[in-house]
Amino acid sequence: MDEWESRAIEALAHRNRAWIGLTVASWIFAAIWLGWNAWKFEVPPSLPAEFVVDLNRATAEELHLLPGIGPKSVQAILSYREEHGGFTRVEELTTIPGIKEGKLRTLLPYITVDPRNAQP
Repeated sequence: MDEWESRAIEALAHRNRAWIGLTVASWIFAAIWLGWNAWKFEVPPSLPAEFVVDLNRATAEELHLLPGIGPKSVQAILSYREEHGGFTRVEELTTIPGIKEGKLRTLLPYITVDPRNAQP
């Protein structure tokens, strides 16, 4: 590599560092100018503590309100209820595709199972 190529590479590297510095400085300036609260993300409200759903009686709308439960999971839960007559324990929810232990832990405050509501 000759002297001109090395100077060109060095100039490009310097320019990139300058752009990074300007970008960071502009973010800091904007945060100060707009106030730090402008950079906080809006977190959706959590469900009330009294919101508890019986997996054997819940409607599709109620199931969809549960955190992390989308339309496919709702349909899978309803299908499981039809095929197996309902749930006997909340842990059975992990048999639904897409619901693993971590999601179950998230759901535990909001779900219950009353085996008397299961259909024979």
